[in-house]
Order: sequence, then C-alpha cells, then structure tokens
Amino acid sequence: MRTTGIILAGGKSSRMGRNKALLELSGLKIIERIYKSIEHSCDDVIIISNSPDDYRFMGLKIFKDIFPGLGPLAGIHSGLHNSKTENNLIISCDLPLISSEVVENIVKYESDKPVVIYQKKNCLQYLCGIYKKVCLPFLETSLVSNNLRVKDFINKINVELLDAEEFPDEVFLNLNTIEDYKILVNRT
Repeated sequence: MRTTGIILAGGKSSRMGRNKALLELSGLKIIERIYKSIEHSCDDVIIISNSPDDYRFMGLKIFKDIFPGLGPLAGIHSGLHNSKTENNLIISCDLPLISSEVVENIVKYESDKPVVIYQKKNCLQYLCGIYKKVCLPFLETSLVSNNLRVKDFINKINVELLDAEEFPDEVFLNLNTIEDYKILVNRT
C-alpha cells in the first residue's frame, strides 16, 4: 500500500530553547536524519511546519497547520489533509535515533484499524505510527472542541498497538531539552 511520510516539524521547541529539528547530530540536521530513516519506506514525504522557510533546504513539500498553534494533533490533521495516500506514517522531528528498520516494520504492517502505533515498555509512541485518512473527521472534532491531546484522540479511536520490544530503547529517544541533546551528541 502506498504510504506518505509526514514529518511533524512544527513544535515550538520551548524546552529546548531552539529549533530541535535543525540541530546537528553526526554531521546531519535532525530532520535530515529522520528523512533518511523514512525515505525508502515511503512513496512521498512531506513536512508539516508553521515555519516553512526553515525547511526549504530539504526540497520537500511543506504545509502549515490548518488549525495553527494547537500542537501535534493539528500537525497530524494537516498532514492527513495534505497527503494523497490513505496510509500515512506520522513521525515527529524529536525522534533523532529512529531507525529505518523501525519505520519499515510499521509501514509494512497490515492492519484494518485506522491507527497503528508502537508500544514499548507500556509507553505508547503516538508520534511514530500509521494514521489513515479516515481519522480526519475525528481529528477535526477533537481540534474544534479544543481537546488537543494526542493521547485523548488515541483513546477515542480504534488503535492497534505494535510491540516494539525487539527494538533498542534509544530508537524512541525523545529529544526535548538541551541536556538531552548534549547527552545525545556525546553518545554518537
């Protein structure tokens, strides 16, 4: 099944103090690392950002949030709205160590459910998953009613949890603070 990769790069990076997607790690910007991890598993890749000029260097289509300022749920909504495929890989720009193996595994996984996300040690990876276009009206309802937590949306929809225990913990490392970044730089 054709799949669009949707990189969410619209966060304010308030805890980081600067745009984390543009931080460098091993000679590449984090958004470039994520792109390299998903490009072979996806038929198309787009970026969702309210700062499109920051990402023009990527040479990809960039779309703004339709509901600006409402967080990752709005980014997922905009990604699905602008995607041309039913199957969509949602991936956040704060997963710098996500591997192509993890991506390929979830993209190739067949499910009739509208959302498939990873679960590792009882932790759900909301922003590394397959979201089908049929989610759009449910996303819009959540956004219009100001229910903005991805977790709340996931709890309302039929989701398949994909066991991620076979993958190392670091592939789901969430980059939030400058301290996280310093640790990451020292590890790679």
